[in-house]
Amino acid sequence: MSIKGKDFLMASHKCLELSSEVGYRSAISRAYYGLYHEVCGLLTCCPPTTHDGVVQYLSTDARRRNEPYELMSLIQLGAVLKQQKTKRKCADYELNETVTDIEANSSLAVVQKMLDKIDAMKTEAA
Repeated sequence: MSIKGKDFLMASHKCLELSSEVGYRSAISRAYYGLYHEVCGLLTCCPPTTHDGVVQYLSTDARRRNEPYELMSLIQLGAVLKQQKTKRKCADYELNETVTDIEANSSLAVVQKMLDKIDAMKTEAA
């Protein structure tokens, strides 16, 4: 892979610098994809699937127990991924809803926290 999920988060910070609603919307969208790709890169047993399928895998799929990570950490990642996907869909498709810098900054902070968690999970599993 030529880029990593974290690169999407870096791009989302650039989007924030636009200081406009389109920048805030793009920041939320890019942050979500950064998290999604980092989560997919973390998983060792997740079958190829859809975005919703990854959330389901992390949240309820019995096969997730084969992952070398704590179950509660996987469930937490699934919950946050689902939350951020909902925010991304709103940012991308609900054009009559206002998206603010506060919402964008919140998404970026949550995603950064989860990327830090993913790094810690990798370290603990090694």
